[in-house]
Amino acid sequence: MSETEPKLSKNEGKTIEERESGMSSNTQLVLKIAGAAIFGALSILLSFLSPILLRIGPGMAIFDPVSIPWTTSFIIFGPLAGILCSLIGFVGLIPFDTSIPVIGPFMKFMATFTLIVIYILVLRLYKKEEGKLLRPKLKKPKNYILVGLLAIGFRLIVMEILNTIVYIGLGLPIAGLTTWLIWVAIINSIQSIWDLAIPYLLIFPTRLNEMFEIW
Repeated sequence: MSETEPKLSKNEGKTIEERESGMSSNTQLVLKIAGAAIFGALSILLSFLSPILLRIGPGMAIFDPVSIPWTTSFIIFGPLAGILCSLIGFVGLIPFDTSIPVIGPFMKFMATFTLIVIYILVLRLYKKEEGKLLRPKLKKPKNYILVGLLAIGFRLIVMEILNTIVYIGLGLPIAGLTTWLIWVAIINSIQSIWDLAIPYLLIFPTRLNEMFEIW
């Protein structure tokens, strides 16, 4: 290279997937915690919509926006933020939940956590190359949908088991268990679509993800 040729900066000329974050590790950590706290607080505010949500049973709404900030936080800020945000939301929901005290927020946390954890585990299968971000792999619709289907399947298994335990623990008639579990599967499938589709549409088409290149 001649002396007159300009030198490219470390990230110049690279695609989003090839770039590395320009933030220090401490700055990234602060941003992740702040993001988790903000979206966790947002989920608590959204819980006040609970009285007007269409429900078919205790804690079973056709559309519940509470968990959408949790998955949004995960996609924007990464695994740590996603899990922390879910925990903040879970604890924050307990005093305000109108379904089954404590159990309702716990079930909501587990339902969302099962989605997030599958994405985390699948992304760990990718060999992290130095200087490259992992989140852009989620931007590809094929990757996002395929992992999403796996995550939904895992969520359904876990929630069927947990709901069976709760149903029996509450002393409800065994004769109605099958019908209850069918509704559990339907509601969790629908809510999973909201939890995954809405954050994707909010983040990637709008290029919001490019504002926070931290994972």
